[in-house]
Amino acid sequence: MPVADRMVQCLKRTGTTPLDKFVREENLKLYRRLLSETHDEERRRVLMQLIANLSERDRPSRGGT
Repeated sequence: MPVADRMVQCLKRTGTTPLDKFVREENLKLYRRLLSETHDEERRRVLMQLIANLSERDRPSRGGT
């Protein structure tokens, strides 16, 4: 099966591609590292929100609840 076909099947099944997952994981690593290094409250707040937004995407939807 061609790679493009596998990518389309993965996208249909999970709503994401392996590249999307990789980029998301790398962003989470970066945001967590930056969060551990900064003491600026505003920057910490923004980083925590970014982490929460990315983490929320992993949670299964609850079908209207």
